[in-house]
Amino acid sequence: MPRLALLFVSAGIVVTIVRTVLSLRRVHALQTWARTHGWRFTPGPDPTVGRTYLELGLIGNGLVQATNLASGLWQGRQIHVFDLDRRRRPGSRDGVQGLFTCVVVKADMPLIPLRIRPEITADRLASALGFNDIDFESAAFSAAFHVSSPDRKWAYDVLPPRQIEFLLGRPRWWLELGGWWSLIAVPGGLAAERIPEAIATATGFLAGIPPHARRDVLGPELAGQRRQR
Repeated sequence: MPRLALLFVSAGIVVTIVRTVLSLRRVHALQTWARTHGWRFTPGPDPTVGRTYLELGLIGNGLVQATNLASGLWQGRQIHVFDLDRRRRPGSRDGVQGLFTCVVVKADMPLIPLRIRPEITADRLASALGFNDIDFESAAFSAAFHVSSPDRKWAYDVLPPRQIEFLLGRPRWWLELGGWWSLIAVPGGLAAERIPEAIATATGFLAGIPPHARRDVLGPELAGQRRQR
């Protein structure tokens, strides 16, 4: 084998070994974190998450498989954390593929679908061609995030200036609402010690949904009862 080819093969082997070691360390850290907090942990795989979270487009709208699943209570809320290997489903229009760590929080009300993700170059090109996402008065927010929802009024209602400032002060993670769930998705994976930060982002956003947006979904009486809990 030529020396240059041997060098490339050797480098590839080293990279594979390093990635494997880092992955094993991360799994061990996740398992330790889960047990420390009294959560359940299973390495998986679990192919059923797409059906469990069907209303969340990132999870329910693709060929997905979950691994490193942890779940338990955090400040009284049910939380599920897992790594998601998302492969594009034939015919799917969102084109999202890759590895994500998902932190799913149970909400106290049904949620109209909404996705907030970091803005990318393709979004700016699409905007130049007239394919716009939902824009807001905050230029900083509109430049940082791409927002989509089948209900534009809902998007504007749940993203008043206070919520926009909240998200601008958080890491540029994906946030998605749907069904009874709020999702934080981190491309490439999330370190175990940052799980509380992701939970705080999801729960903080849910807590910031304005009363009038709740009333529109639940009705006045039921919205008031849920806010008092």
